[in-house]
Amino acid sequence: MHARREESRKPAKTKTGKFVVLVVCLSCSRHAASPPPVTSLNGSYRFVERVATMNETITGGIVIRGDTLIAVDDAGVCEYDVRASRNDNVIVYHCGAVTLRFDRRDPIGKATFATTTSVQSRQVICDTARRGRCAAPRVENTTVQRPVTGILHLKRLEPPD
Repeated sequence: MHARREESRKPAKTKTGKFVVLVVCLSCSRHAASPPPVTSLNGSYRFVERVATMNETITGGIVIRGDTLIAVDDAGVCEYDVRASRNDNVIVYHCGAVTLRFDRRDPIGKATFATTTSVQSRQVICDTARRGRCAAPRVENTTVQRPVTGILHLKRLEPPD
């Protein structure tokens, strides 16, 4: 009987040993995998945004060097908005009538623009009202400002440093 007990213990030890080795190997393989390479954001980028509701194209570029981001539009220099950029999450530039916003953690992937565009609108004007109803309506064309926002699609002009 004693011999049988030893035989029954041997397979149990072998199974446990294989399991421990497997667990150790799996944990090693998780730690051995290298993280994906971090690409540098340093460089020059260009944007060209054609908005269907606007006659003008929004164009310009940005330069990133370390922790500095500078934006410039094609019509001139953009102004850094110190007050709006006090928030730890955003960098804001005003480029003429266009406002550019860059997320500090992901300035390329989460860049946006905001501006307004003029839209022709028809308005009914009542010159004379009688008994709560318009007796002499006329239609007048007016121009109204509508907000336009969108994602800024930045394309790298040069390889990273």
